Amino acid sequence: MLDILFNIIIYPIKLLLECVYMILSVSVFKDNIGVSLAGLSITVNLLCLPLYTKAEKLQEAERDIQKRLAPRAADIKKYFKGDERYMILSMHYRENHYHPIMALRSSLSLLIQIPFFIAAYTFLSHLDILNGRSLFILRDLSAPDALFTISSFKINALPVLMTIINIGAGLIYSRGFPLKDKVQLYLMSLVFLVLLYNSPSVLVLYWTFNNIFSLVKNILFKIKNPFKIIYFLGCLLFAFFMIYVVFIRYNEPMRAARNKLFAVAIFIFFACIPFFIFLLNRFIKPKFFFLFNNLQNSLVIMTFSCFCLLILVGCYIPFNIVSSDPIQFATIENIKNLFTILIYPAVQAVGFFLFWPLYIFFLSPKKLKSIFAMIASVTAITAFINLFIFSSNYGIISQTLNFQLRSGQYLAGTPNVQILNILACIGIFAIFLLVIYLKKSGAITIFLILCVLSITFLSGSKLFSIKKIVEHDFEIREQIAKTETNSDNMTIKPIFTLSKTGKNIFIIMLDTAVNSYFKILTEKRPDVAKAYNGFTYYPNILSFYRRTLFGAPPLFGGYEYSTYNMNKRSNILMKDKQNEAILLLPLLFKKENYDITITDMPYIDYGESKISDFYGKYDIKGQNIQGLYNTKYIHEVLELEKYKDTSRIDLLLKRNFLLFSILETTLCSFRDIIYQNGKYWSSVDYTLSSHVSTSALNSYSTLYYLPELTKINDNNKEQNNTFTIMINDLTHEPSYLQYPDFTIPAEIIEHGDNFFGNNSYKYYHVNSSSYILLSKWFDYLRSEGVWDNTLIIIVSDHGESGITNPDFTSFQNNHILSYNPILLVKNFSDNSKLKINNEFMTNADIPLLALEGNIVNPTNPFTKNKLTADKKEGIYIFTEGFTNTSYYNGTTCLEDDSKFYHVRDNIFEPKNWQELKYGDFKNNK
Repeated sequence: MLDILFNIIIYPIKLLLECVYMILSVSVFKDNIGVSLAGLSITVNLLCLPLYTKAEKLQEAERDIQKRLAPRAADIKKYFKGDERYMILSMHYRENHYHPIMALRSSLSLLIQIPFFIAAYTFLSHLDILNGRSLFILRDLSAPDALFTISSFKINALPVLMTIINIGAGLIYSRGFPLKDKVQLYLMSLVFLVLLYNSPSVLVLYWTFNNIFSLVKNILFKIKNPFKIIYFLGCLLFAFFMIYVVFIRYNEPMRAARNKLFAVAIFIFFACIPFFIFLLNRFIKPKFFFLFNNLQNSLVIMTFSCFCLLILVGCYIPFNIVSSDPIQFATIENIKNLFTILIYPAVQAVGFFLFWPLYIFFLSPKKLKSIFAMIASVTAITAFINLFIFSSNYGIISQTLNFQLRSGQYLAGTPNVQILNILACIGIFAIFLLVIYLKKSGAITIFLILCVLSITFLSGSKLFSIKKIVEHDFEIREQIAKTETNSDNMTIKPIFTLSKTGKNIFIIMLDTAVNSYFKILTEKRPDVAKAYNGFTYYPNILSFYRRTLFGAPPLFGGYEYSTYNMNKRSNILMKDKQNEAILLLPLLFKKENYDITITDMPYIDYGESKISDFYGKYDIKGQNIQGLYNTKYIHEVLELEKYKDTSRIDLLLKRNFLLFSILETTLCSFRDIIYQNGKYWSSVDYTLSSHVSTSALNSYSTLYYLPELTKINDNNKEQNNTFTIMINDLTHEPSYLQYPDFTIPAEIIEHGDNFFGNNSYKYYHVNSSSYILLSKWFDYLRSEGVWDNTLIIIVSDHGESGITNPDFTSFQNNHILSYNPILLVKNFSDNSKLKINNEFMTNADIPLLALEGNIVNPTNPFTKNKLTADKKEGIYIFTEGFTNTSYYNGTTCLEDDSKFYHVRDNIFEPKNWQELKYGDFKNNK
């Protein structure tokens, strides 16, 4: 209950404090802590000034009433006692339309300060980025200042200075007040002294700035025309800010014009406030405010507007994102129930869009209530427009709510889109004014009610979809765990069998393995390159999609299972075509009496069947093994009882989901500002960890124990040829591992030099680890005498977007890395030095590579078509799509406007890449 109240009342203020501080510290004043804290204090106090002004008016009214009623009340108390005194006092108050509970108005300023104090205390006292940071005479902002020492007793001077300023502000403010009110102010100053005396000096410094602002405010409000002076000082402040940004501050070249324009716009807007007020009073107020003369009408429109924003931002958008790939979020460490994560943005939205707006609404005078109702309704309607009309496809969204953007790509879109977006919002406002002018305000209410009902229905459907998929996934996982997990997870039983005299064909799919990272590793580690003697490395290779759902079917089934070829077969369900692809090679080799083993195959029957049941129908061994050997690795190698990931992606989601939703509903021009390259102005990096995720350890331990999982068949009488497909996801789990061998020890403390300069280094770590672990398995095969009679193909279903290669050009980083899977092939009896082959390849060539020389004239057992390499004229790469199979319950996956690249020959040449839509080539043979 307390957590819910905190997220409704305190969290919106805390998030506001954090974002404002990070913007000032990171973007405006470049890590100048003192100026940033002062700016934070000024910004928050200016935003709260209307609240404090209203509170002071109510307090003043309360003091006047009490002063007027005091003489008669004193006489009653003097001459009467007991029930008689109570009855007469009550009659006296009723006659003057007063109730004693109204005396709480005198404490309204304090009640407003309490949530701001709790929010500031929560944020600044846990601001880890200031640990050990100094400021002037303050040695450590994360600790009490301890400026003076008497004997062994340390004295914190900053809280004392804060209290002196607070008392000074109280002396000026309470001039002419009754003694009771003055004592209350002084006692509160002492309470804050006690509360903050041993607090971090950064928190005390912030509150000192608040008290200085309060002192200046009290002085100004005691003189004539205070708002004119505040306006003049504000103009000076924003003028200095504009000069600083335009002429003094260093601005990155790409954003210099935007930053300078923003600073100038803020100054002009503030300077023009009197002009806006004049226009409001002269033209708008007489013609349009008649709508809101009825306070109830204003309240209805305000309430439905708030509910509309609450459900849209707090429910629909988070539910929609999670429903696109529920398992991605459900498998995050520390998330036992996915719905607990979804509760947070909903509850926080109650605070942002319901509690605080209505609180401000009820404190406002009648005329301002009409303005707030108008602003809220226009904001709600434009939020719908921005989300459903001006929502661009930025690619796949990660579980950390990061977009897979190319270098130089921004969320704002093109200038034309931004201008159109602004014009659309202005148009909505104009229509709104026209409706008011025509006295059709009921239409606004009806429209808002329809918006609330529709978005509630959509949110419910998304939630039901999430529930259905997650429950099914965990049901499958529980069945797998019951049937396939060893009793104590400490005993390894061989999974793979290789023949010493027959042929062994072994395909290893490393999910998301990045082709060019292998080249970087082998150049830096000659020992690893030597371990790959016998292999041919193919750098000039493409996949057909940048995720597994459509990247894996061509890998296992060949060119007939590219997205555009599957789409042509519109009489067969997409799920069945996926099943055909993952059965094609096993059935062909089964027909030739090979012993077949398949492990961890993705998207089997679109998640509706267990791997053992699916392949068991064809007398093929299928099993999920990733995760079976964690316990053994943790106990025997790490010598730990339990291994826990210390990153907190769950906390990241709790904080950022609401900001992500706001980003989706705001103007295009503001989206990059909110996004901040995926950081969302957070003061904490929740992804840092001295451990890897459980999913990464699942895959790592499987590769680590691969020699023990491999049985060499020495019985000449029982030996058959073998065919194996093993899928491993280590390359899919970006993590820092222990440099230089990229291992997973009990604690990871050395990452090596990040020569990438960005998050790509994590992908390089897990890629390198996979290749090194496989090289140890190669040594095992050589020692057991099965190297020469084993064909090994190492391939990935796709590359990865949003990463870089330091040796690549901008074009290559933006276009190639997403679709450039690894391909390494070791043929039978090949012991030559690692070779490079620049032939144009795709991962749909894998079936042909595996079948060549082993099965004559192979044909697809489902379509009866001959397997061929359909790439002479290039290939079509699908660039947009969903990763959730529920979107593909039908027989097709493409629309005429589905986006593709057509690529041929040398993939590293920009001239060989052409953007087009499915409708442009769907009729090609």
